[in-house]
Parts: sequence; C-alpha cells; structure tokens
Amino acid sequence: MKIIQRQRDKAYLDSWLWIPKEYVNVEGTKRSLTFLIAEPGGGARELRLWRETADHLLVPRALWRTTELPYPVVDCRPQRFTEIDFKSNIRLDHLPGVGGLVPTGQDLQQRALQAMVDNPGGILQLACGKGKTVVFLALVARLRVPTLVIIDNTTLLEQWRGEVNKMLKIPGGVGLIQADVFDWQHGLVLSTYHTIAARAATMPEEVRRWFGLIGWDEGHHISAPTFAKSADLFYGKRIALTATPVRVDGTHVVYEFHVGPVLFKDLSQAIKPRIYFKWTGFEVDASDPMANIRDRNSDVHLVKLYAHIGAMKPRLDSIVQDISEAKAQNRQKILVLSNSVPAILNLAALLIHGPGSLLYSDIPVPQPHEVGESVPPLDLAMAERGRKKRAAEHMRKLLEDQTLNPIKQHQYQVNLAQLEGVLHRCLVFDKIQAELRRRQLAFIRELQKHMGPDVGVMIGDIKSEERIGYARNSRVLLAIMKYGKEGLDAPAIDTVLVLDPFSQRNGLQQLIGRVARAAVDKLEPVVVFYEDNVGPIIGMCKKLRTHLSEWSQEEGGPFTYKLFNHPKAKSQWNQMKMFTATGS
Repeated sequence: MKIIQRQRDKAYLDSWLWIPKEYVNVEGTKRSLTFLIAEPGGGARELRLWRETADHLLVPRALWRTTELPYPVVDCRPQRFTEIDFKSNIRLDHLPGVGGLVPTGQDLQQRALQAMVDNPGGILQLACGKGKTVVFLALVARLRVPTLVIIDNTTLLEQWRGEVNKMLKIPGGVGLIQADVFDWQHGLVLSTYHTIAARAATMPEEVRRWFGLIGWDEGHHISAPTFAKSADLFYGKRIALTATPVRVDGTHVVYEFHVGPVLFKDLSQAIKPRIYFKWTGFEVDASDPMANIRDRNSDVHLVKLYAHIGAMKPRLDSIVQDISEAKAQNRQKILVLSNSVPAILNLAALLIHGPGSLLYSDIPVPQPHEVGESVPPLDLAMAERGRKKRAAEHMRKLLEDQTLNPIKQHQYQVNLAQLEGVLHRCLVFDKIQAELRRRQLAFIRELQKHMGPDVGVMIGDIKSEERIGYARNSRVLLAIMKYGKEGLDAPAIDTVLVLDPFSQRNGLQQLIGRVARAAVDKLEPVVVFYEDNVGPIIGMCKKLRTHLSEWSQEEGGPFTYKLFNHPKAKSQWNQMKMFTATGS
C-alpha cells in the first residue's frame, strides 16, 4: 500500500471524493449535502453526506465527475484486485422453456451489462422480472474481482445464494458476512444492510480494500440513515439494483451521490395483469374499545387495524373462497399478501385444517394465575417504566437516611410501595406476553408440520431457508408484505391477493412485478385488492387507482382496473369471475 501525502491544491478519490476547500463554497456545499430524514416513529434524523479535514471537503464519490473538475484528481483506490476465476453458466436474454433455456429474441440484458461495464458505477433500473440479478452476476463474471452483494433481508440472501450457486462456480464457494459470521475473503460474499451498517465503524481496512465490486440489491434502501453507512465503506465499483430508485421522501439523491446515476433503464412489462378492487363491505367500529385499532394518541393505527380485520372470520372465509376459486380456474401459483402476521396465520390454519379450526388470533391471552401471579398486568412504555424504576431507587436512597422523621419515612414507604406495585404489574405483563409468545410459536410450529406443496407461509418466525422453500414449491403462498412484495423470485406467480392496501407508487410497481414475469404456460395474471368499508382503506385504494391511471407509457402503463361488487361499479362487472383465463 502506497502512502500519499495529500496536498491542499489537489483532489483525491478513494471511498469519498476529497475536494480542495479553496476551490469550493464549503458552507454552501455542506448545507446541500445535509438532509433531515423522517424517522418511522416520528421526528427526524440529520444525515450528513460530507466530512472535512483542514484542507479538504469530503463529498460522496459520485457527486461530481472527476474528469470535469478543473484541478488534478489523484486516484487513491486500489489499482488492482485479486483476480477470481469465476466459471459462468449465464446466458443473457434467455428464459426457461421446454427442454432448457430458450432465447427471448431481445438484447436488453446484454445492453444492460455493457452499460455497467462502460460506467464507473451507477443504478441498474430494470422492471421486476427483467433479470437484475442475472445481469449483475454476468458483470461479476466479466470483471473477475472480489464482489460483495448487500441484501435487504435473510430471505432474499438465501434466494441470492441459490441464484449464485446456480449461475456461477466460485473457487472456495460463497462467503458470508452475517450476524457473528465474518467469512469475507472469498470471490463473492453475501451480506445484509443491517450487518454492514452494524459493522461500519469497525470494518477493517483490508476488508474495505478487498472488494472490487459492490452491489446493493433493492438499492433504494441505501438512503435510510442506518443503511447509508454501507454506501461509503468500500473502494470498488458500486452498482445499485432496483426497479424503483425514486423514493417518495426524495432521499434517493443520497445513494445517487454515493453510487451514481441511473445507467440503464427498462421498466416495460412483459405481461400486463388484470387488476381488480373487490369491495368486501366489512366495517370496523372505531369507537368500540374491543376493536383495539387506535394508538396512544387515539389515531387509527394501521397495523392494529389490519390485525383486527385479519381476525374477522366472515372476511377470512371470503378470502378462502377466492383462493379456492382461483385454484379451480387452474391458477398455477397464488400469492396472498398482508401486513398482518395474524391474518396470514389465520388463513393458513383455515386452508390447512378447514372451517372451525383454531385460529392464531384465537389463542387465549394467559391469565395472571397461569404465570404464577395474582395481580393484574400493566402495559407501560419502556420510557415510563424507566422513570418509575428511577423514582423507586430514589425512594430507597431517601429511606436510608437514619434521621428521617416518622411522617416522612411513612410517606416515602407508601410511595415506594406504590412504585414497586406498578413495576410488579409490569413484570406480570411481561410474563404473560412471554407465555403468549410461547403458545404462538407452538401454534406456528404445529402448523408448519402441514405446510408444503399446497400451502406455505413467509413470516419472520419461519427460518429463511424454509421461507425460500415455500416460495419455490407452494401453490398458495401466504406472505407478509416485507417478504412477498419486494424481491420475491417466483416467476410462476399468476395471482396476487392483496388483503391490506397501501398507497405508495413504488410498492405498487414492486407488486405488479411479482406477476408480470414471463413463464411457460402462464395464465393472464390477476391482482386483487380487497377494499373494506373502512375510511383509511378506501382512501388508500383510491390512491392506488390514481397511480394505475396515471402510469406512464414508458413504464408499461397506464393500467386499467375493474371494480368487483363495488358500490361504485357498473352493474356488468358485479358478477364477473375474476380468476378465469379470459377475464369474462
């Protein structure tokens, strides 16, 4: 490694771009590279895309083209990486067919590969099913340098592992940086956003310099404040893979500055699905305390709302009926999506065990005596618990004073007893939740014994390799949105039932991509959104319909949709069979 003495009148390129301060408006540039990122729980976090030394302002590497800067730029990145003898089985612009891979007659993937080769880095934007993974692995084989692939979750990591092993032969096999595993000195290494972010501050320099190519799957996640820590760590070529680079909150500029602009784009869809909004008529009485759909501020909490409607037995029965109808119409693979784990498991129980089976949401909450207690539980937020604990400790210290008069001592003892009583009730709550969790996991494990070719489930309580197995092999796949909407690789999916609508366009694009992939003997795909008679759900469905109508032609739009049994539907659609091959 060559040590370079950095001079104040030269720029330098490593994992950042070092700009001489004398050539730039330092404060103005800092302000333009400082972002306030909204936090999921409220509030905002400041994200600074700059650093500084006495003579240089460090900015993201792709902020400016180094060839256009009016001063010398010294490239301090590794000039050579270890050469890896990848053996590739990849055939670009081919699809699985009868007897093996058959050519598509297009050159889209070849052009995408060439764009990545010709550019120093950037974003590969292909519609779902267009082969982002295949093209990136073709780049890996072409460059022959150590490669790190950063992935959103362990389910997708296992999916990537399967694709890598199918398409490439790698000396020494695939490495892994995940949780406590740090097996990094391989030709290709898989990791997750969470792991790289957690290790960012302590990542050894030899690891940072090992990788000549870094790929981010679903690269739009880089802009999250935590995940952005992965963007500037490594010196090699940077490629982000995504169908939806533009973020609603505008923070896509974060990873564009670090990785580069879109270098190749094709969002046309091979297949357009039929899209329905099915009116269910089911309502929720938001004023009923038993509904439990409000947060601490008395606003409707969507997660609680989805859990509540996901336990409505008539609604569940209607969805089971739709699944049965889809199967009767020879639908090859049916994906059912929900934001509610209880809804997914309730449906799984009904599909596996039939009507009258015990539902996940029917598991009784343990009573205090079942956990060896006699006082009622109390659910307090952790911050409030902390305050109670500190107050109790303060009372104990006050009671240590031997000079206290009896009145004060009695008052402190009463206060301490009250605080300890509250804290004990919180402990009772924790014990009840632990026992409830034990029962829930037992329910899931028992249900899993009956999962397989007919029904599979993708939730966090099921191991990632098992989730991948269900995704590949189960005809009816029940998944939470996190696993089913983004990145799921199952070309046979021809039917998607969306139990809980959403409003973001990017999510809609990801979802349509699940069914728009070409496959042998695939029926015309169908997407169904369930629209309950609940204000927030009606509003989100209206937003989705607006997105569909305004979809650009460049991206395969606009999309038409039909209203099924909807109060605003024309009568001729009311009795339409949604799942028939012809749509009539």
